[in-house]
Amino acid sequence: MRFRNHPEGSILLCAMVLFIFLEALPAHAQDRHSIVEIRTKNRAQIQQVADLGIDIWQIEGDAVTAYVSPLDRQALLDAGLSFDVQEEDAGAFVRQRISSWKPSALSYHTYATLVPDLYGLEASGIAKVYDLGDSLEGRDILAVRISDLPDVDEGEPAVLLVGCHHAREWISVEVPFHIAQHLVDNYATDPRVRDLVDEGEIWILPMLNPDGHQYSVTRNRLWRKNRRDNEDGSFGVDLNRNYETGWGGSGSSGDTGSEIYRGSAPFSEPETQVLRDFFLDPAYDFRAVISYHNYGQLILYPWAHSFSKAPDNHTLDWIAREMEIRIEAVYGKNYRAGPGNSLYISSGTAEDWTYDVSGIPSYNIELRPAYFFPGFLLPPAQIQPTSEENMPAALYLIGLTQNDDDGDGIVEIQDNCIGVHNPDQEDMDGDSAGAACDCNDMDAAVNPGADEHCTNGLDEDCDGLIDGDDPDCLPATEWSVATNAEASVAPEVGVFTSHVLNALGPFLFAGFLVAGWRLTGRRP
Repeated sequence: MRFRNHPEGSILLCAMVLFIFLEALPAHAQDRHSIVEIRTKNRAQIQQVADLGIDIWQIEGDAVTAYVSPLDRQALLDAGLSFDVQEEDAGAFVRQRISSWKPSALSYHTYATLVPDLYGLEASGIAKVYDLGDSLEGRDILAVRISDLPDVDEGEPAVLLVGCHHAREWISVEVPFHIAQHLVDNYATDPRVRDLVDEGEIWILPMLNPDGHQYSVTRNRLWRKNRRDNEDGSFGVDLNRNYETGWGGSGSSGDTGSEIYRGSAPFSEPETQVLRDFFLDPAYDFRAVISYHNYGQLILYPWAHSFSKAPDNHTLDWIAREMEIRIEAVYGKNYRAGPGNSLYISSGTAEDWTYDVSGIPSYNIELRPAYFFPGFLLPPAQIQPTSEENMPAALYLIGLTQNDDDGDGIVEIQDNCIGVHNPDQEDMDGDSAGAACDCNDMDAAVNPGADEHCTNGLDEDCDGLIDGDDPDCLPATEWSVATNAEASVAPEVGVFTSHVLNALGPFLFAGFLVAGWRLTGRRP
């Protein structure tokens, strides 16, 4: 893969950003913010922090790192939540971190450099840039379609990769852009890339929030929201709390000054309206979505707005773990897979909405780094390895939307049993309900990856036993992973981790129940 540099060079950009911060930052709200570590006792208190409208950056066990204003600090104290100040002056912290950046072969995009770079992809003949609409301040929200006939609506399987819901998450712009660049650069020489491009449509929208991103470049590096004037002295709506599914619930705020202010109504913002209208356009057959964020190194899937399991939890988890394996294989970085509610509830998120309205696998990938240091201030030298390690996962997901790898006649992304050759165990009754694979009424076959719901009188794991009669439900729990079943996998096909996951499933799930699945990371 060839990573292109920008003409102005990363050294110039770093110098420019540093100058801007030194000159402009003292007059802005960032200098009134601090970085604190909140001491919580349990998951309920972590949720309490989120429901106060606090901007949570990281959760490590029961320690919550957060970006707080003076009002936030008082709200924490009023709620009886104690904290230690890690950085009293967030602005000074930013200036110090940026000044330590070393020269790099790559630099972060600004809106001004991204636009020509996107249009530059069109020279390949397989890329076409589309203006989907305008941001609040009138900037074009651009997406590039990569396909063998990018000017034509062919109705082929489509995947959507989105970056920059949150302005300060600069690396979330770079990863989808470099995926687009990889596809264009390797189309002529890599048969796998050619097949993916010829058989589908890859839509890449690298900067959904151009106004906020520009503000984070020129005025406030830690700016998160868009630039909505809330007409009360505050600015901005958190775009990833502005979607309809779960809107107004926990993990969002109705306080206009909050970093997670959800807006006046679902889709109140032109940026989320653009994505909504594009995604729902019947001309496009979207089958999977990734929304990139940072930081935390996580692969999150629905639900985020509820502690309930998504109807397709098994499939969502399977794909996430396959992406986790592929990412780690590149540079050894572990991106932990799990539902969005693993850390705390967040309402009105993009991945919940796209899954809710379409039923397609939808993911939020939290990119490097894993921890608060360097956090959002990921050095430019990390652009290339972060993009490279996420490439195999993105290509894998794109492939699932097009390929029938197990030869059972069903494209993998729509296959209830991914990687398992079992055409008689699919959703025969067409109700899209139950476990990952419904039982065939004529043959009560088994599915070891399915969850057995232990209180509903159904046999989801297809082992012929229900609720309390199923050993999977002892000791009694609401959900249990099936352990007393075997699957028939075609010898020549199958995802290579299937046996490992099936064997480890009970232990992983037990760990989740006992430990509350203590993921290290942050919610977007």
